[in-house]
Amino acid sequence: MIRLSRQLRPVKEKGRIEGREEGEMRKLIQQVCRKLAKGKTTSEIAVDLEEETEIIEKICRAVQQCGPEADAEQIYVAWQELE
Repeated sequence: MIRLSRQLRPVKEKGRIEGREEGEMRKLIQQVCRKLAKGKTTSEIAVDLEEETEIIEKICRAVQQCGPEADAEQIYVAWQELE
């Protein structure tokens, strides 16, 4: 049992890291959506959020694909498909 537990630690840690990264991306998507609603451009959003323009542009493409009523989950899925 202890041995199995030790073997699973790297898997658990990888899952935690992936979960954190997904949460950070969803938060970024929410922030981008709020800024788009205020009429900001992708370059302005990138500067405001201190992110690379390419990342913001990709999120904006996902937002456009999903439409204005989409939530962060739907946009996240669309964003992943653009990868």
